[in-house]
Amino acid sequence: MPQRLPPNPFNGNTLSREHSAYATCLRYEAEATAGSHPVLSGLESIVLARVLGYLIIYAPTELGRANISHDVASCDTTEKLADMAKLYVAAFIRCCKRLMPFLLHASSSLLFLVKSAKGPTSAPSSHPSGPSSDNVTDAFLHTLLEAPQNYQKSKALALHRDNYRCVITGYLDTVTYVNRADVAAEWEDAAASDPYMRVEATHCAHIFPECFNEENEGGHKHSHAASIWAAIARFGQVRGAEELAGPLVHRIENVMTMSSSLHQSFDSLMIWFEATPTLNQYNVRSIKPGILKGVQNPITLPTNHNIPAPDPRYLKLHAACAQIAHLSGAAEYISSVERELEETGVLATDVSVRAVVNVPLCSSEVAEGFLPVEAYAALGRLGARVALFWVLPGPGDGLDGLQGLRAENMAGGRGAFGACDAAGLGGAD
Repeated sequence: MPQRLPPNPFNGNTLSREHSAYATCLRYEAEATAGSHPVLSGLESIVLARVLGYLIIYAPTELGRANISHDVASCDTTEKLADMAKLYVAAFIRCCKRLMPFLLHASSSLLFLVKSAKGPTSAPSSHPSGPSSDNVTDAFLHTLLEAPQNYQKSKALALHRDNYRCVITGYLDTVTYVNRADVAAEWEDAAASDPYMRVEATHCAHIFPECFNEENEGGHKHSHAASIWAAIARFGQVRGAEELAGPLVHRIENVMTMSSSLHQSFDSLMIWFEATPTLNQYNVRSIKPGILKGVQNPITLPTNHNIPAPDPRYLKLHAACAQIAHLSGAAEYISSVERELEETGVLATDVSVRAVVNVPLCSSEVAEGFLPVEAYAALGRLGARVALFWVLPGPGDGLDGLQGLRAENMAGGRGAFGACDAAGLGGAD
């Protein structure tokens, strides 16, 4: 459940920068709660204020905490503080596949909510566990480790490393149980004396999901994705643009074998891994105790055949994102919008989209901080309300002669960009 920021936990004498930055966050939260500033009205501003405060508290490294504190201190207006918080919320959403349909796009004091074409977390893939022998050969492992990674190869490696079991529950992977007689026989012998052992479908769970790289596909500008990676690097010292770019997102250090239900909870930032002093040993935590009923902490992430365990830095950053998202109310706020869209197909007026685009746009590239034209058309098809939508055409973009477009009350999920039809941007009214 969302919680108010606690009193300043930083000593003003020994941690003056952190103390001062956190005090700024407390003032921001108080002003947002009181609605004493025109930029700070409504739930969204309270959430953003808390995001900044919890970023300082839950930074996974001391350097990350110092960086966030410096950035907060550098914001000389409330608008800049809000924009900074939005960028980090966008990073949390990209860590969460369930929340990914809502891309929180930071621009000059504007909040954009865009429903993507992505569906829910994918179902288990066909089984890639490799040769049905007593052991996967060294040659097979070498091939998987050295070849460019993809989902199938990562799943095969993770299954082998994780002993074909969910790393949290220890439940055996269903397809392995069916296809591997040797593994099944070993499991059945153990299950004879342990009634709690189970067989369950598993997924290859990514700590940082593939959607981090989707914005780069097709050769489009990726300035916003780069901004998010830069924010993550400052906060958690994970250089994702280098470590997880393209197929590297499937690197074995970024994946784990996980039961289907827990995978969904992990993707939704409902569970996270809290490190213990022992290497590769964690306590699994959750926002609700029932999600982890029966899980016995601590758990030890396995290593096998010199296959690396999940990177502790990735898990620590994921844990920070999960706690900040829920304590600040960001996860709950975005989920409420998700539920509303699922139920009605229309965004309510209190989360309406109001956008002014004041730079030239063309069909292939967008200026940093703004959405492509197609995104606004998509908003219309979702039933969003756009109070004012301006396009200043760029040369050769097919929008010559269009100086301004206005669209309001896009109800019923229809393509309401009627004025855009000549440019091919919207559906029929």
